[in-house]
Amino acid sequence: MQVHDYSYVERISQLCASIPDNPSAIASLDADTAVSRWSFEAAMRASGSVCEAVDKVMAGDHRLVQKAMHFFLSVSQIICN
Repeated sequence: MQVHDYSYVERISQLCASIPDNPSAIASLDADTAVSRWSFEAAMRASGSVCEAVDKVMAGDHRLVQKAMHFFLSVSQIICN
């Protein structure tokens, strides 16, 4: 599965790596997207989690979906009440 061109992903990786490891250090990816040193790693972990979830569901492991739905329903009841 590919969402972005490799060159785009590599550019973001290099930009994030060039940012100092300081909580207040940020850079602009574009006009409305700020990134920090750890933004690329966070994005990679998030996308990997989605791929793993899809793989598990396709393999018949529906426990993940049931847990997510339980959480969603619990949160929606809190928000709606």
